[in-house]
Parts: sequence; structure tokens; C-alpha cells
Amino acid sequence: MNPTTIQDYIKDLEILYVFQFDTIKQKYDYFKSSKPNASCHIDTERLESSISESIVNNTPIVLPKTEIINIDAFNFEITLYASLNNKIMGSIKDISDLLNKIDYYEKQLQTRDTIIEINHAILDYKNTNDLLDTILQKVVELFEFPECGTILSLDDGWLTIASSVGYDSEMCKSFKMKYADTFQWHMSKNGYKGPIIINNLRQEMLSKGYDLLPTINGQEILSCLSVPITIHNKLFGMINIDTTKNHFYNDYHIKFIKFIKEQVSLVIIKHLMYEEIRQLSEQDTLTKLLNRTTFKSKFDAICKNYKQMHLINIDIDRFKNINDDYGHDAGDEVLIYFAKELQSVFDTNSIVGRISGDEFAICTHNFSEKEIIKTLESFKLRLMNQPLKYKENIIPFSFSYGISSINKDGLEFEELYKTADIRMYINKKINHSKS
Repeated sequence: MNPTTIQDYIKDLEILYVFQFDTIKQKYDYFKSSKPNASCHIDTERLESSISESIVNNTPIVLPKTEIINIDAFNFEITLYASLNNKIMGSIKDISDLLNKIDYYEKQLQTRDTIIEINHAILDYKNTNDLLDTILQKVVELFEFPECGTILSLDDGWLTIASSVGYDSEMCKSFKMKYADTFQWHMSKNGYKGPIIINNLRQEMLSKGYDLLPTINGQEILSCLSVPITIHNKLFGMINIDTTKNHFYNDYHIKFIKFIKEQVSLVIIKHLMYEEIRQLSEQDTLTKLLNRTTFKSKFDAICKNYKQMHLINIDIDRFKNINDDYGHDAGDEVLIYFAKELQSVFDTNSIVGRISGDEFAICTHNFSEKEIIKTLESFKLRLMNQPLKYKENIIPFSFSYGISSINKDGLEFEELYKTADIRMYINKKINHSKS
């Protein structure tokens, strides 16, 4: 049963009450006009009991028998009205509270079912934003009435939109807000608190120097229900559930979004844990590039799709001397610096990995062998002009490389890698002979 049903039910009770009282009043008016010295007496306890039973059992009210006795009808009418009003409105409030509780527990069960569904698929999410998209969509569905919503993530004091429903997606990409400008910050006195309701949203946003995001349907958002997401007692971001109805949210919604926030936080923690495990299994811990196993796996997955594909083996020249001359910490910094620069050499469709030690590999299918050689030689020149600055030292270094081509030099990774490795050592000997 949803809030609309509850409100409609209460409205029906109020109409029923007014109808019954008007019926009684008509009887009074009749007795007053026809018999000025007579008044109407009704068994009030029986009448109140009848009305209460009708509300609980959803049955018509049965008026008790009336008798003519010598009582002041006017005073009795006022007394009866007050008695009935307190009785019926008290019953309505009790029923409203009960229905709200039933609705809240039903929503809790729906939320738990949703969380279980997301948990079962948590390994299928490739990144956190995909997970947040699903979470937000489900949360908006749970609320039923709100038209829009966002999940904002916090990074270095700024909030950006990680996921949105009902808003212009392009505008969401450019949205940025200082956390110090948020209502959470000001209402919690420089921190964050629990769920808050923000009414007259445009006015409040303009007062802080921000405008509302345009919605897909063109309607203006008037009210927002906002709750912070915390991960291990650290602010991760916020969930905002928005509606075009002003002053729409109440304590019921506050209680519900608080429950949702607790469940969502647990899902995000679980996802981040899996993501960390996945990264540890797939990435080189120092350079954050793919490790050998993952590189080979991705190579095998795409090599069947392209007739022109190249495997490049790269090795840093005289890396042992760098470790001996500047220390192993400096050697690590060289590897990190080189890995970062190497990722920018080819397009994003290329695969880059650290195979071992100072040995790296690239798989690319968008370049010819001549284009690869030209690109790598240009990269060498860039490294010479932009050597690594480490503490008080400037550490110059270069690299050697070998290239193998699919079909021409083989089909399997190990075969192609071995060929590229042989050619890399030939290139290294040439480079050493020049220096």
C-alpha cells in the first residue's frame, strides 16, 4: 500500500464523517422547525462505537435510534460534533500510522530484494560508475514518485555526478560543486549529517551561486531528499532524490532513505573490495599496468579479430646501472615514470603491460610497422628531452624494442613474444654500440 492510497483512504473517511454529521444536523434542523420545544437525543456512546467499528471494518455507519426528549439541541449538537471529531480523527491517525508502518516494512523488503539482486551480479560490474547507475535506478524506482535523482562522488573537496536519472546527461558531465557549498556542509557545521530535505531548491541553489540542472522532461525540480554515503567513516558522496513537488518529503521519507543509504554503503564497500582484489590479480602493483598473465589473456582475446596486429617488446637500457647509481627507490620511480609515459604513446585501443622487471609489452592493431617505429623513435626523443627528475638528481634513460606481427611471425602469444624479444636484443646491441 503506497502513500497515495493512504491519503485517499483518509479522505474517504473524512467525507464519510461529514456526510454522517450533516445527516444528524438535518434531523436537528427538522426538530427545531417542527417542534420548537423539543430536542433530539442520540445515544452518543453507541454512535461513536458504530463509527469506530465502521472505520476499522470498512463497513457503513449505522445510526442509532433517535428519541425526542427535553434537551437543548443546539448545545448537544456542539458537544456531539466535538466528541465525534476527536474520535474519528483519532482513528484516522491510528490507521494512517499503521498503514505508513506497513508501507515502510514493505519498502524495506523491496530494498533488501534489490540489494540481494545487485550483490548477485556484483562481479559483473566493470567499474564503480556502472554499479552506481544500477543503484540509482533502483532507488528511484523504490520511491515511485520522484522524477529525478543523482549520485555524487567526492574527490579532493569537489562533488561530481557519477550517475543520474532524469537529467540531461551532457550537462551532468560538466557539473561540479564544492562540498563546502553543499547544504550538508552548512547544516552539519562543516561536516556531514544524516538525511536532509531541501525545499524551494532553485532559490537555495541560486543563493550558493549554482543553477539547477535541466531535466529531460523540462520540468523544474522543487524539492530534494539528500543523504551522505559514507565508506569506513569517510564521506564517499551523496544520493539525491528529486521531485517537481515542493514540500513533498516528510519524516517517512527521511527514515526510508536512511535505511537505503545503509544498504547502499554495504554494496559499495563490497564492490570496492572485489575491485581491489581484481586489480591486485590483474595489475602490476608498482606501475598499475597489466601484469603478464592479464596482458596475455587480453592479447589472446583480441588477436582472432584482427589480421593486422603487432606485439612490441620494450626493455629499458642499462636499468641495472640506474639501480646501482641512484638506488632501487630511484629505479622504481623510473619504472613508474616510464609506464605512465608509455601509455600515452599509442591510442586507447592498445594494450600496455609490464611483463617483468624493466620489460614492457604493447599490443596494437591500428598502426603499421613503419608507423610503430616512427612513433617509438619519437618517444625516445621525448624521454631524452624530458628526463626523470628524482630528488636532487636528473636521471636520463632510453629503451630498446622489438616488433613481431601476427600471421607473419606466428599466431600464438608465446611465439610472437619470443620473436619480438629476439629483435629487441638486436636493437639493444645496436643502441649500446652507439653510446
